Amino acid sequence: KYIILNHHNIINLFMSILMITTQQKNNKKNITFFLLLSLGAFLLLWLSPLNPNHYSLSLYPVIATFTGALHIQIGCFMIMNYLSYRKNKHLLPLACAFHSSGILLLIALYIYFSHSVPQGIIFNDIAILHSLRIILTTGLFLVALYLYKNEKKQQKYNQAIVCSVFLWCFLHLAVAIFYSTHPTSPSLQMINLATYEWLYPAHGLFTASFLLLWLGIVFFIIRLTQLKNQFWLSMSLVALSNLVILMTLFKYSYMNSFGWFVARGVECLGSMAVMTVLMSDIFHRFKASRQAYE
Repeated sequence: KYIILNHHNIINLFMSILMITTQQKNNKKNITFFLLLSLGAFLLLWLSPLNPNHYSLSLYPVIATFTGALHIQIGCFMIMNYLSYRKNKHLLPLACAFHSSGILLLIALYIYFSHSVPQGIIFNDIAILHSLRIILTTGLFLVALYLYKNEKKQQKYNQAIVCSVFLWCFLHLAVAIFYSTHPTSPSLQMINLATYEWLYPAHGLFTASFLLLWLGIVFFIIRLTQLKNQFWLSMSLVALSNLVILMTLFKYSYMNSFGWFVARGVECLGSMAVMTVLMSDIFHRFKASRQAYE
């Protein structure tokens, strides 16, 4: 019996070492993939020539509908993941971020189709909703990283933080609904209604500040999680897409410029990549559970 028990202990130890080694290799692969993708995206953005053309918002409804539907679907995946393992409190702010982003995009579509007002006011309202989405998503990602960092500790303020997350989302959605129901009175002007140029500080200080914040979010995602699974790889792709979006908007000073549609395209592609990675993670988990059962 002693020999048999030692034999089983050696096998278990060997399997544990093998699993740890495999996980470390996956971490390195994920980090390498993310760094190469980041380098390629920033080089493409930096070397691409400045396009001086201006366009109407005719393509915006298609992109906003597709991106909004993807964001709501990603938020549903987050909720299902949280319901299966309720200790992952960091999933709640991330789910709220994607759900709220999808709702704000649907409100922007409502403004685009239902209001018979000058195009400059529609552009301004959509710019306000876009800024609200940036502020909302940035704050919720920071809260998610904080909850993830302190997940193993029994923090007495976790419940208050979760309640604050819902309040944060409610305030942003209330402001968005207010602007969607008052289209003729732009109390907050972010663009020039005649030329569609971004006004200061919306273009300079605002974009630069959130660009630095998302750089910090990318750093802390890699530092805290080591991209140890497909989920955090997908969240790093979200952070990367937001970085590229803000850099593109900083490069172009007009809302109806080529850069606005490039930013919307990057957001759409980033959401598709996140959805693909999350689906891949689900199938990997199913395969692992089936092999463990067998």
